[in-house]
Amino acid sequence: MTSKPTKRSAQVRLLLMGSAAVALAGCGEDAQKAEVYASVDECIASGVYTETYCRNSFEQAKKEHPRVAPRYASQSDCEADFGATRCEYRPQSGVSGGDSGGGSFWLPLMSGFLVSQALNSLGRSAEPLYRPDEGRRNWSGSSTYYSPGSWRTGSNTEVSRSTGSTWVKPSSISPAPRTTTISRGGFGSRASSFGVSS
Repeated sequence: MTSKPTKRSAQVRLLLMGSAAVALAGCGEDAQKAEVYASVDECIASGVYTETYCRNSFEQAKKEHPRVAPRYASQSDCEADFGATRCEYRPQSGVSGGDSGGGSFWLPLMSGFLVSQALNSLGRSAEPLYRPDEGRRNWSGSSTYYSPGSWRTGSNTEVSRSTGSTWVKPSSISPAPRTTTISRGGFGSRASSFGVSS
């Protein structure tokens, strides 16, 4: 005599099947062509897009920058990942000054932008990009996971090692808005609550 599955085990099975379907859908995602630029002038000089399109794309990336950039509790934490003078202070909720209290944070400067048709479904054509300080990042303990000079999204996804044409999966170039700050040496690895320094 076989026993009937419990309601809970049936729910767990359905949840696992749904998770597997989502995971498999991401695996089959096709890469799409994209362009990486360090500046508007570089975009215009490439001849791939019009001057107006390059300027509008740069402005879109600039607008997305504070929403998706890695956030740090202190200037020293940000500069440990991106280098001296490569970070900017952002007060939040009307807070001003240079400390990390009150919800304020530090962002790396936007180093470039990615232009791709893959972003059209999100209502924009560009994504801000960042370049960690070369040769100084140790992403998770003992292994280094980036190539020096790589261009990365705000969620730490490498999109290219140089400017120009590249191929990206749409899901890899659309980081979620940042709501936490990152600890020193933690771009892409660990995060802590706003206003908490390491």
